[in-house]
Amino acid sequence: MENSDNILIREIKNAAFKSGGILVLRHIIGFSINFTGSIILARVLGPEIIGLYFISYTVLMFGRGLIDFGVFAHFVRLPEYPSKEEISIASNLQQILAIIYVVAVIAIAMPVSAIWYGRKDLFLLIASAGIGAYFYSWHDIPLSFLERKFEYNKVGVIEVGEIIAFNVVAVVVGVCLNNGLLGLSLGNIFRGITPALLATVLTKFKPSINSVKEKIIQLSKTVYPIFGVNITIYIILLAPTVLVGKIAGIKELGIAQTAYALLTYTTIISNIFQRISFVVFSRLQNNKVEFDRYVNRAIELLSLIYIPIIMGLVSFSPLLIPFLYGNKWKGMERVVLVAGVPMFLTVFTGVLNSALLSKGKYIYVFKQSILYTVIYWLCMFILAFFTGAMAVPISHICALVGSGWILVYVYNKYCGRLRYSFTTILSIVGVLIMFISWYLLHRGFIYIPIVIWLVFGIIVLYNIKKNISLFGAIQ
Repeated sequence: MENSDNILIREIKNAAFKSGGILVLRHIIGFSINFTGSIILARVLGPEIIGLYFISYTVLMFGRGLIDFGVFAHFVRLPEYPSKEEISIASNLQQILAIIYVVAVIAIAMPVSAIWYGRKDLFLLIASAGIGAYFYSWHDIPLSFLERKFEYNKVGVIEVGEIIAFNVVAVVVGVCLNNGLLGLSLGNIFRGITPALLATVLTKFKPSINSVKEKIIQLSKTVYPIFGVNITIYIILLAPTVLVGKIAGIKELGIAQTAYALLTYTTIISNIFQRISFVVFSRLQNNKVEFDRYVNRAIELLSLIYIPIIMGLVSFSPLLIPFLYGNKWKGMERVVLVAGVPMFLTVFTGVLNSALLSKGKYIYVFKQSILYTVIYWLCMFILAFFTGAMAVPISHICALVGSGWILVYVYNKYCGRLRYSFTTILSIVGVLIMFISWYLLHRGFIYIPIVIWLVFGIIVLYNIKKNISLFGAIQ
């Protein structure tokens, strides 16, 4: 008779496969809408208005990180489903934080940002970002429940709803009605309200403020390391906005952030991997052999997938960027070239983060995040004076190299043993091909890079075929 561990592993495997398919569909739909909307807005509004928008977007995302306070990851990784009392306490904590944040944005962030950038037209954008962030307190906890149960069909409805709401409102008002700042501001608000309403309808969750102060404090002490990891991510996001936007100018900020946004579209598969992996890792946290096997297979397979995706896009960016964005965005291809390297490395740090968090090693991930943040801000402060938009990807590389060793060390010490010789060799070859191809295309030579990538792509596809059964690693 099959033992309970094998039954559990098989159930997790089946749920992961099914969830992966749903998430692929969700990300394809989301990518199509986001990409189309971003191209329209970028071509019509230009780098400076988009740069102003990214300032408000940073405020919105920082608010989401603060409001979450580590509750999402904590609820997902709990061995047992959280009790009604735990849910109520968490909801109270998030509601309090959300209200405080909105007040702080309106009272502090709005006037400070206007002074810092010398742009009073930021008022509406900043206020809308604070309001949009508030509604995250309505759908963060429901999303954690849906993730625990692998109900990614409902997760997809909520997340695609947010994407549709923002892009439709921003494009219709910003482009069709010729008021870019108003369109982007309303888009910020609707990207908060829409998923909140969908989450409450789909899960019957109701936010509340009625718990005992002591219990809220107790929960805060439990989740603060996760919060620390999350909030450092958003502090990192603040660096380009605060430093590049001020030192190099709003236009340079717009170019840097749009370059990263373009590369982020390639991370659909890694987002799916990381998302499902965190849930799967949490369920396998007590099975060290299967846990370690899953992590190593994920890293190997992601390297095979992302070398042609990210590095291929970067290689052909001298042709793609003028075609997609227009002449207003000239020079962005150089930022994309450098940013391709850290974006590729981020794919793997995401897997290691998920693995360590699922094992409850919050404090080590927190320490890595702090070191990363310090290096990132310091490098960008120095480089923004001399390199403009290029300061963002260079700082990204420095921070990853300077802090990433912590994740590798802690994983090998507590979780298993990383096997990365194959990935390292393949990555070096991919980076060399990327730089050579980009240079040749920039000089007007088109056919040589195409031939190189076709040959290399065939080799990669052959290896993907041998490793495609990621979840088959769970026996």
